Amino acid sequence: NLLYDLLVKMELDGKIDFVDQKFTTLNLSAGEKKRLALLVSKIEDRQILIFDEIAADLDPEFRKFFYEIYLPELSAQGKLIIASCHDEKYFHLADKVVNLQSGKIIEGNYLPKDSREV
Repeated sequence: NLLYDLLVKMELDGKIDFVDQKFTTLNLSAGEKKRLALLVSKIEDRQILIFDEIAADLDPEFRKFFYEIYLPELSAQGKLIIASCHDEKYFHLADKVVNLQSGKIIEGNYLPKDSREV
């Protein structure tokens, strides 16, 4: 089933279960809680997703997974994704980059897909 597959993918199987329409524990590390939030975002199947620095507490392996696999999967499903990020290493993966300073847009930068670095 989808939930179990996602628990395995997020390496949360054995740490948490879903019983009676709720998760059995939230006694998880900060990174595990964020991976659980990603899992829930996939299950809820919303058309618009906003991720505010969700990758910040993820270990490097899951941060890479989030930007290089998870977000492209959601995008391929036609989801609108807004993700705040300070990690310039992943900016090239965005369709559009908007830079903010003190809550104001200081420059917008559209990155065409054919100019992205791999």
